[in-house]
Amino acid sequence: MMGYSRLFYSIIGVVHLWDFSAESRINVALSGTAFQSSTSDDGDAERAIDGNSDPEWTHQSCTHTAEEKPWWRLQLPGVYRVSEIEVTNRNENRERLNGVEILIGNSPVNNGNDNPRCSIIYDVPGTVTQTVQCRGMEGRFINFYLSCATASVLTLCEVKVYG
Repeated sequence: MMGYSRLFYSIIGVVHLWDFSAESRINVALSGTAFQSSTSDDGDAERAIDGNSDPEWTHQSCTHTAEEKPWWRLQLPGVYRVSEIEVTNRNENRERLNGVEILIGNSPVNNGNDNPRCSIIYDVPGTVTQTVQCRGMEGRFINFYLSCATASVLTLCEVKVYG
């Protein structure tokens, strides 16, 4: 079946079959708490985990930091093995995600920005949502950090985390 992967598990001759699809996966970001370096234009950190992937700024589902070396952090309720992260960018000002590092770990030091890197994301023309593979990295904190010297603001419309 397209879009499904199957897992067979056998104990003492009993075979169990589980179907996993994108629809049945659990987005653990919804149970977390969001923080960011600063808030501008009422773009609260929680907007990136509100379950609304709308990329239109005026629909009030995107975050917005002030100009600085911005970061956004998701604190999960426990330590998770992260397989992938889906990130939805704005449909305008898309360059604000260019060069953003995605970090995963358990250290709150430096607001979590010293944790190991899963990936760096860039704007992909014609694509609003990107999926990043993190291959089971473990952590309680997931950060989006724009460390480059020319960093201005960071905006995210939705972050989904699967483990």
